[in-house]
Amino acid sequence: MENGAPMDEELKLETDILTLDYLLCSAVKGVIDDRRAQRDSQQRLRQNGEDLFATFDVFMQLFQQNHPDAELSDDLRIKLQILTVTNLFCRRYRASVFMPSKETLQTQRQHNKERANAWLQQHKGCIILPENGAADGPTDRASRETIRRQMYSLMRVPYDENIPALDSAVTLLDILPEYMALCRMVSKTVQDGNWMDQPIFFMLHSALEQILIHGTTISHAANEAFAWGCPLDVESTQFEKADFIIEWEAFRDSVKESLFPDTQTTWESQLGELLDKKSPLTQFEDSILVWLEGVLRLQNTPILAQLEEGNLDGLTVEETEAFMDRVGIR
Repeated sequence: MENGAPMDEELKLETDILTLDYLLCSAVKGVIDDRRAQRDSQQRLRQNGEDLFATFDVFMQLFQQNHPDAELSDDLRIKLQILTVTNLFCRRYRASVFMPSKETLQTQRQHNKERANAWLQQHKGCIILPENGAADGPTDRASRETIRRQMYSLMRVPYDENIPALDSAVTLLDILPEYMALCRMVSKTVQDGNWMDQPIFFMLHSALEQILIHGTTISHAANEAFAWGCPLDVESTQFEKADFIIEWEAFRDSVKESLFPDTQTTWESQLGELLDKKSPLTQFEDSILVWLEGVLRLQNTPILAQLEEGNLDGLTVEETEAFMDRVGIR
């Protein structure tokens, strides 16, 4: 490209997509790295993930202004969903301009409740009703506040003026629909069947958080959090796929039922057993972070990241240099 020559629109779009892809993947990695550093009690002068996400956010706004009709590839749409889940999941403990507002959360929560109720009406056998008004979780605000403080301490997050107010804090139940959408998007490419258990544990921890911190009854929290079908692509009629879905639904229902104590067990003992032994919160977070990184690795490596390494996949050094000349980055 000659110096001073205007860049045609097609080439401009191509180079902007390259930049968007690079910034997007960098932001995902940076946000996860920041959360891990926080968990490991590492002191950082700057939060790299915060800076990388801010850079991506500004560029994304410019991209949408400059290319309002641009069609993004499936690869980019999946990466955008990965970033959405990563940002909400890793940074929900602190107030941030990059998190949904209280008003947005209220609207989303109403939509999510309506979706869950519609699903339950179609799957009435999955509805669990409260029994005889028995104790159904902590009912006083002081107890819930104590539990919230304990959770922050466990997750190595300072409980200070930077935490969001309880009604404007992003919860796992808020994130769950975005996470399930991502699971559906990648179900054709993720071949490891073990990862399919993770959505169920995401439902479990979503319900536990609602019960222990937000004062929702066990039955209401469980019914909404577990109101999901298997995210596996079910277009195929293969018998083994149908069998897998049946097994998945049975496991989902058994985990949901594990929230409810029997007549000999208090709710404190029942939920404590889940959090202490069966699915500790730190272990759950680790598994989600590893999964998000794994799903990102399954996507195409950004071309600009490949160029940082000196060559493009499938191209010779000479072809790589020719490409760099064409898009004006050399």
